[in-house]
Amino acid sequence: MSKRPVVRVLIAGAALSIAGCKKGGEPAEPPVTAPVEEVEAIPTANPPPPPPPDSNLPAWDEVASGHPEGATNPPSPFLLVTPDGDCYKGWRGAMMPPRPGEVIGDRVQVCEEGADCGTAIQCPEPRASELLEAHAKGEAPVGKPISPKPEGL
Repeated sequence: MSKRPVVRVLIAGAALSIAGCKKGGEPAEPPVTAPVEEVEAIPTANPPPPPPPDSNLPAWDEVASGHPEGATNPPSPFLLVTPDGDCYKGWRGAMMPPRPGEVIGDRVQVCEEGADCGTAIQCPEPRASELLEAHAKGEAPVGKPISPKPEGL
């Protein structure tokens, strides 16, 4: 028999250590390893669903224009979404020409407190989230902030 030292590789966690044998063929003491830390198990369930829409607000289809039924030139509805994610349904008269720089149709727009931005509604999905995603990419129409009218006008 050959008297070559025997080398054993022990795997402890991610660390490798080599333990040689003492003369006489007896293995050396194994290296001392750090205690294993207990980690919290990662939940495997899907994330919770998003909260339901605010049922205190009307849905898109529940907001009427106030224009008489069957009258000519009814106003056109538009969706106004604020950068914070609030939604409003507004109406634009069909016979009104746009003012210079006015954005027509669905848009992302700041609505300051006290301003008439339309009727607050539950955000119609997926329209509202698509509009906000396009806004984040710089691809959505953006209107000027709607401010309240100064008093006395």
